[in-house]
Amino acid sequence: GNVQNRYAYDAWGKIEVKEEAVPNRFTYYGQQIDPITQQYYLRTRFYNPVIGRFTQEDTYRGDGLNLYAYCANNPVYYIDPSGYYKDGVERAQFQFSEWEPGDSITRPMPDGSYPSWDTIRHRYWRARAQLATDGEFSPQNMGLMRAGYAPKASVLVRDRDTGKYSIKVVTLEIHHNRGGRGTQGFDEPIDLREVWPWEHEQLDPSRHPGYDFISFYSVHSK
Repeated sequence: GNVQNRYAYDAWGKIEVKEEAVPNRFTYYGQQIDPITQQYYLRTRFYNPVIGRFTQEDTYRGDGLNLYAYCANNPVYYIDPSGYYKDGVERAQFQFSEWEPGDSITRPMPDGSYPSWDTIRHRYWRARAQLATDGEFSPQNMGLMRAGYAPKASVLVRDRDTGKYSIKVVTLEIHHNRGGRGTQGFDEPIDLREVWPWEHEQLDPSRHPGYDFISFYSVHSK
């Protein structure tokens, strides 16, 4: 037979694609959706997929402090058909392909989990290599970036404690404009800025390189 209805959801159950030839109330994980509020009825309470929370407290206190949380804030691995407690989902249902340049740097891991900051940073530099303009980076740094590593530079610096000058190899860093490193929603390219350590210090009070930048020294610089 022909497919009558099609749906696509984000991880929290918000309907992003809806094509219906036949009226249907049962959508995300087979749960009923209220046509007026667009909330899911999970037997004991309503769940709002836009904010990813229940709209009533959980009557089962359990071990958590957040009585409105849905699936322990991990809807990729769990479902909550009763509104009382989460049930595990077979991981085989959520197998994501390996990341490739051109994909979002925050694309889920093959097991569906959110990538670590180390992974995101690795992806960032691989993607950045593809976007680099001619002559923007040295050949040595392009090789590093294609392998997922940050570009480097040899610079002349002055030690703040001793006052001595030296040549130091430094790495281009990534600053989070809004903070929240390694937190979903804060690791997109629009939130990130490439900076050298002494520039990073001006943006992040916790960053202390311990030296003053004098000048670039080698051809490895950006």
